[in-house]
Amino acid sequence: MTTQRTKQGCDLPTDDLSLLYSAVFRQSAEGIVITDCNNRIVIANPSFCQLTGFAMEEIAGQNPNFVVATETDRHQYAAIGPTLESNHCWTGEIYLLHKRGNVFPGIMSVTIVRSSDGNPENYIVTIRDIERHKLVEQALEESERHYRTLAEVAPVGIFHTEPNGDCLYVNSRWCEITGLSVKAALGKGWLGALHPEDTQRVGQEWYDAANTNSLFKSEYRFMQPNGTVKWVLGQAKAELDRHGNVVGYVGSITDINDHKAAAATISHLAHHDALTGLPNRLSFQIQLTQAMATASRDRDRLATLFIDLDRFKSVNDALGHNAGDGLLVEVSRRLRKCVRGSDIVARLGGDEFVVVLSDAGDIAAIGRVADNILGALRKVFIVENKSLHVTASIGIACFPEDGSESEVLMKKADTAMYHAKGAGRNNVQFFAEDMNTAALERMRWQQDLQKALTTDQFELYFQPQFRTVDRRIIGVEALLRWNHPREGFVAPERFIHIAEESGLIIPIGEWVFDTACKQLRVWQDAGLTELTMAINLSAEQLRCPHLLPFVENTLAKYRLPGKVIEIEITESAAMEDPQACIRKLSSLRNFGIRLAIDDFGTGYSSLSYLKLLPIQCLKLDKSFLMNIESDNNNIAISTATIRLAHSLGLQVVGEGTETEAQYQFLLEHECDIMQGHFFSKPIPADEAFDFISKADRFDGQVQRLVAAKTNRFSFAS
Repeated sequence: MTTQRTKQGCDLPTDDLSLLYSAVFRQSAEGIVITDCNNRIVIANPSFCQLTGFAMEEIAGQNPNFVVATETDRHQYAAIGPTLESNHCWTGEIYLLHKRGNVFPGIMSVTIVRSSDGNPENYIVTIRDIERHKLVEQALEESERHYRTLAEVAPVGIFHTEPNGDCLYVNSRWCEITGLSVKAALGKGWLGALHPEDTQRVGQEWYDAANTNSLFKSEYRFMQPNGTVKWVLGQAKAELDRHGNVVGYVGSITDINDHKAAAATISHLAHHDALTGLPNRLSFQIQLTQAMATASRDRDRLATLFIDLDRFKSVNDALGHNAGDGLLVEVSRRLRKCVRGSDIVARLGGDEFVVVLSDAGDIAAIGRVADNILGALRKVFIVENKSLHVTASIGIACFPEDGSESEVLMKKADTAMYHAKGAGRNNVQFFAEDMNTAALERMRWQQDLQKALTTDQFELYFQPQFRTVDRRIIGVEALLRWNHPREGFVAPERFIHIAEESGLIIPIGEWVFDTACKQLRVWQDAGLTELTMAINLSAEQLRCPHLLPFVENTLAKYRLPGKVIEIEITESAAMEDPQACIRKLSSLRNFGIRLAIDDFGTGYSSLSYLKLLPIQCLKLDKSFLMNIESDNNNIAISTATIRLAHSLGLQVVGEGTETEAQYQFLLEHECDIMQGHFFSKPIPADEAFDFISKADRFDGQVQRLVAAKTNRFSFAS
């Protein structure tokens, strides 16, 4: 038996090797034919017959090209000779023809077998049906086109990268969001297009996700070539081969720029005042706590300035809320200009602002800043082409001296601010411990005032007014008294300012006006028909929008003509907003009401406006009558005031006439009307009626009644 050595070095019997080759030939899944040197089929295996549909008897002696379906492929098959000569093998993809006539794609290989002398002896032709492979390939191509189309119309940016992050594919939306072209993106790492502030963070997050084979998800910014910044939500996942190795990454980016802008807007609105743009109360509390922590760490002083505009309500009442809002916006601008960028300026609500000075320095430095703020706010404001004048009251509390907690510090600054209000407004007050006592007292009085209205604790007393020329009682002034259940009778100067600050002055003032008119109606019905009633009106009442209808309705209610009522306002109230005051007083004057300026000379009157006010009377403040017999300044002021009033056609009332010297002075200088304790103290309604009824005529000899308690005077019958 002969043997033949295989390439692996094994010796096999020739007969056995032949059997092996024969088995491979018969059992191969590929179709195999062997031709002679003239390319005529000598033998074909079963797979070839099955693939082509031809039996061996039908194809023996034929050229294998009979199964080539197209003319183009036949030419290709016919031209393989040179290739076989050089490479001994040719392989190509051609379309094959089945006996039934159907065409299928296949791969044909032709191998030349040479004899020992090197001449072609046989050709081995193999064919493999790749129709299923082609269908799968076409399906994959169609899927790829489909998904690529989906990617191109997707609302998110899609990218595909190599393991190192270099882009292999980006869709058009990715280019829109990043501002990069496809050419600029492919082959480059997308991290390079990030905002510099995000590069390190996002790179670390990408690295961590890659190492743990987890989903990368992060919000970051792209810096577009034109400088535009785009916020995106990026997501990516690693592609793994069947061995678990990373072969790339597929991810998406979603444009969240509008969402970020909306979130920023919402956050800003949640922490800032919508009108002025300043931090609101919530944001301020956070900032104050942080500032106090910093001051504590650095051992610095921190100052909290609580700022409240004086009589801001008058602007809203007179000019409307639009003008008030415009004023608040301008106030906020001026406050910011008065402090450093590191300081805090916030609006707590309404006309309340707060300034926090970090690293505030000594008390003198803090005071200078507060004085600068007062000065800035005193300057005229131009709002809606109108000139507005406001002032402010400022309370100051310092850390750490006045408190180590933000709430305590704010409470004490607020207390100091109210102390500034009580000290006449338009001033600065530093917190002092005794202010807490005053604040608690003020709160108690406010609560008591609220009860007083509903439990009939208020009473009116009346002080007669004498006409100098004929010495007759021509009227009375209604004066409020509070019969407090614990304190007894309380003078107005102890509670009126609290009523004004709390807003209770409006209902209290209306009660006074209604009660005074009611009493005058009673007296008129009893025969005192020539008597007038003087009623004080506060600045808050003057600003009240429903003052005019209330006055008109009350006069009608008690059937009183306007001429029997005299309304008194202080010159300070008149000068707060002179133009608005002139309009309001003119309307009251149209009812026939007599108008008077009370406490003249104690405020900041402007003579140019004084002559425009529709008033008939000035009341000379009693402070100018003190020591009139010896104080040359008071003599000069009182004399000048009487002359000024008469030159303007106004009457003068010398209120607070308490001594013989004062009486004689006013008499000599032709003061028109006098009232005061020299004639009668304020007395209840019943006593006042009795007093007026008996005083038909003043005989010039003022004699005190024996009954000192009543402080009445005797008159000739």
